[in-house]
Amino acid sequence: MAIVRIRSGTLRHTASVQRLSATTSFGDRGVPSGTWSAVANNVPCLITQLSGREGMLAQQSYPTATHRIELRHLAGLSPRMKIIPDNSTGDTYNIEAVDDVEGRGIQHIAICRREVST
Repeated sequence: MAIVRIRSGTLRHTASVQRLSATTSFGDRGVPSGTWSAVANNVPCLITQLSGREGMLAQQSYPTATHRIELRHLAGLSPRMKIIPDNSTGDTYNIEAVDDVEGRGIQHIAICRREVST
């Protein structure tokens, strides 16, 4: 059995993780609205675009998935959250699925859908 280790040099991005607070209403398209609150800031991560075979496999279960984000284990990480990179592009990544690699509480892989700010 291989031991999962995350080399700090591979996590070259930092991001904030946010959770939607109590839903106050639903928008005109049925999307819940409310306020987003920070769960964690300055989280080291690696953001990569899904492509090739990996993209095809992920999109079979999550058709709108565009990116994969690797990060150290973060308790409570779920598809009801979003990840916002600390760079100034304004993109946000809505989490569609979370995998606890080997179930050992060391590393998470989040399959996300990128939303570009307008």
